[in-house]
Amino acid sequence: MGNIDENLASVNENSLFTIQRRNFPENDEVIPLFTNNWRNQDYSFVANLSNFGTTAVYLVDAYLGTETLLEDGETYSFNVDESISESVDTSRFSLKFDTETMGVEDEDKKLFSLYPNPAKEMVNIQTSLALGTTVEVKIYNMLGQQVYTAKQELKSPTLEVDVSAFNSGVYSVKLTDEAGNKQSTQLIKE
Repeated sequence: MGNIDENLASVNENSLFTIQRRNFPENDEVIPLFTNNWRNQDYSFVANLSNFGTTAVYLVDAYLGTETLLEDGETYSFNVDESISESVDTSRFSLKFDTETMGVEDEDKKLFSLYPNPAKEMVNIQTSLALGTTVEVKIYNMLGQQVYTAKQELKSPTLEVDVSAFNSGVYSVKLTDEAGNKQSTQLIKE
């Protein structure tokens, strides 16, 4: 079923489904989502994951190049810009599932965390990377425009970024280490 306004469906073998009976997701399974007919610029998805147990569900945003771990009831806010084809691409979003239990080894692969989040003036990027490691931090607004970049050698486990001049909204923070490992996390600026 289609709408004259916004549409959202899962894609399975070139068919679109609003409701679909299927097996429980497998590890690393990706379910493409179809979206179209955007009428506004600001949107949000709310995750209802109460029946997923320990399965981690990630919202993959191909336009921003991010994978966001969803929590039950969490809101994922994003923007669309009709003048940017990738922003309104019908295959911009997908869901990725991780059914494996995260162990200590997996937790070590996490490059950084942010605090406070939401932030008003300063955000701290806390990393477990070795001191002396060179990292690059880039911050993008929800239109995919880069609003901040810095490349530096870690002299402490925490990097401070002044976000006071940023407009209120949702941003994507991407950290890349010298080995090419990357992680993106969402930042909310109040």
